[in-house]
Parts: sequence; C-alpha cells; structure tokens
Amino acid sequence: MRFSSERFSEISHCKLVYCVIGAVIYYVVIQIVLRMGLSTDDLKLLTALVVALFLGVPYWKKKYSERHVAGKGGSKCLRF
Repeated sequence: MRFSSERFSEISHCKLVYCVIGAVIYYVVIQIVLRMGLSTDDLKLLTALVVALFLGVPYWKKKYSERHVAGKGGSKCLRF
C-alpha cells in the first residue's frame, strides 16, 4: 500500500494535533492536582488514570466505528 505525499502529510498533521492536545490535557491535570494540594501519590494516580484513558481511546474508537456507518462528513482529523 503506497501513501501519497498529501495523505501522509494529512496523517502527520492529525497526529501532531492529537499529541499537542494530549500534552495540554496532561499538563492541566497535573496543575489541578498541584493546586489542590494533593500528595504526590494522588498525582501519580491521576496521571496514571489519564494515561490509561488515552490508551483506551483507540479501542473505543474502533468499537464505535464498527457499530456506526463510516464515511460521514466532518473534519478529517476528528472523524471516527
């Protein structure tokens, strides 16, 4: 399977956007925990939950797309 340069560029941009959004959410969670004055163990727990949530997203995305008709309109990066 060959990728055209346009398709590869589109995939790269989507991955970059997702990485930035994930980093911002991770940073926000850390800041909330620190401002609440919770212990470092709580920080570890909440960051582990965030990581587990984001690791589960591809599974849920696949499960959702199998149940629903693919190819509906919308943004190319956010389409399920």
